[in-house]
Amino acid sequence: MTGGSAGLPVEVSERDPQVIEVTAETTSHDVSWYLELEWSSGTRKGTLTVGPGGGAPFRTSAVKGRPLYSYPVGGKAWGPSPFQR
Repeated sequence: MTGGSAGLPVEVSERDPQVIEVTAETTSHDVSWYLELEWSSGTRKGTLTVGPGGGAPFRTSAVKGRPLYSYPVGGKAWGPSPFQR
């Protein structure tokens, strides 16, 4: 978590939701991955698997020597990444 965030673990509610931004990077591979979020509420607990939809995993590929793009949270289109080196 970055700039001004509370860190982990976080407490959320319907009135106080939290947004966690995940940045994935690889230097030499094409990687398929899911994000697993462990949660608890009182005596209930579970694991939520997060992906882009339809059961498909996220994909991250190496960018060495290639342009870098990002799709910002709340954005409407891909654009040049602020992390471009």
